[in-house]
Amino acid sequence: SSGNWMIWWLLLWASVSSQFAVLSYTEHSTGGVGVELITEYPQCFRGVTDFDEFLIAAVDIPKPLPQFLRFYKVAKRRLDDISTVAAAMALDLDSHGKVRRARFAFGGMAATPIRSGEAEAAVIDQPWNVAAVERVQQVLDRTLQPMSDHRGSKAYRLEVSKSLVEKFQWEHAR
Repeated sequence: SSGNWMIWWLLLWASVSSQFAVLSYTEHSTGGVGVELITEYPQCFRGVTDFDEFLIAAVDIPKPLPQFLRFYKVAKRRLDDISTVAAAMALDLDSHGKVRRARFAFGGMAATPIRSGEAEAAVIDQPWNVAAVERVQQVLDRTLQPMSDHRGSKAYRLEVSKSLVEKFQWEHAR
C-alpha cells in the first residue's frame, strides 16, 4: 500500500541504528501479537512485503545509538516520498579511529531496501578514511544491482550510492 514506504523507512532506520532493535506488531486478521528482533534489514516481514495485514505497535531501539549516523535522500522533489536513491549509514569507532561497527543500507535499488553486510565487513577494524570508502565502493560495484526506471538508471543509482558513501566519510572527517 502507499503507506508501506514509511514502515520500510522505520525498519531501515532500526536496522542501521541498533544491533538489537525490537519490533512489536499486531496481526489484523487474528488479533495476534508478536515481537521480532531486527538484526538486519528484513527483505520481507513474516513472509509478506505488504503491511496491510499488520499494525506495528512499537519499535524499541536500545541505546547507545551509533556515534555517527546519517540518512540521505536523493529525489527529483525533496518532499516526494519516492526516492531515486536513499541511504542510511552508521559507524562506531574505537579510540584509535578504527571502525568497531558499520552499517550501510540503501533504498531505491529494488523492491525493498538493501543492507550491505559485505561493505560493513570491509571496514571493520580498519581506519575510517578514504581507503575505507574505496573498499566500500568496490563492494557496492560488485554487489548492488539497482533497478532502472523513470527516476534513474541502474548506473546512475550505483554512482549516487557510492558518492553518498564519500559524503558520509567527508561529513565525519569535518
